[in-house]
Amino acid sequence: MSNQPATFSTYLHPTEGPYVVKNGFSWPGSIFGFIWAFIKKMPTVGTGLLAVEVVHLLAQYYGSYFWAVTGVLNLGCRLVIGAYGNSWKRRDLEKRGYVHHGWVRAETGEAALAVFVASLEQASMDKLDGKITEMGRKMEDMAQLIKTLQENVTATPDERQLRAAGVNGLPDGGAGELIPPLPPALPQDNQQAVESPSAPAPE
Repeated sequence: MSNQPATFSTYLHPTEGPYVVKNGFSWPGSIFGFIWAFIKKMPTVGTGLLAVEVVHLLAQYYGSYFWAVTGVLNLGCRLVIGAYGNSWKRRDLEKRGYVHHGWVRAETGEAALAVFVASLEQASMDKLDGKITEMGRKMEDMAQLIKTLQENVTATPDERQLRAAGVNGLPDGGAGELIPPLPPALPQDNQQAVESPSAPAPE
């Protein structure tokens, strides 16, 4: 009989690593009782179940009618731990610093853990790719900045004035020489004197 896929809660601890807990009834907890609790690192639950087991065995050994009561109590404890054991385990993990990441579907706990680990590795790769892409963009921006600085250092004063005025490059796509600036305008009187030379003096 093949196992039916079940839902597992996934947790991650900074130092302890990943962990998965099945959602729903815990058959191992119900069958193995305090042994399951100790294996799952829940000593309080395990100690309580162990005490019930010891009392039940002592009642059977001494032939007391109390064994029937302890037997019912033992059975009830096993049903309770089966119903709530996984929930107790999830709360115990959160108290110990585990962070809940989500859920996965798998047939066994080992398969669920493998799926969770693979998803963590993929997320790490995606994060690394994002950092590499961001670093590439920063390097391109830095290269463009260095190119601009080099152009400013090697540019002539006239080119710097043109760039400061918002003109990129030389006229005609950089071919030829720069157009020299126009001379300042002459005053009106001087301009008339230049354009209209004085008449010759009479003899």
